[in-house]
Amino acid sequence: MAYMGASEASLGNVPMIQDQRRVWYNPNQNDAWFIPIAELLTTLAIFILMPMIFLSDAWTPPEARPAELREVMNLSPVYYSTHCGVRCWA
Repeated sequence: MAYMGASEASLGNVPMIQDQRRVWYNPNQNDAWFIPIAELLTTLAIFILMPMIFLSDAWTPPEARPAELREVMNLSPVYYSTHCGVRCWA
């Protein structure tokens, strides 16, 4: 800035822009609560997806299961996606 005629003393009065990145949902940038959220989402995914996969016919055919469980299998969207995949593949 010296080539523009500004001295060190005159630059002391000029307001400067400070680049500070702050995350507003975590203002103190505390990393301690990020891991429990990831663990919670993983646990929820396991408790939701594992029964859906179990109730599909991806592991065993519906004929090998009890009649009551076959009725419950119709509620799983994975059941229909595996049927669609098998029919498209064949």
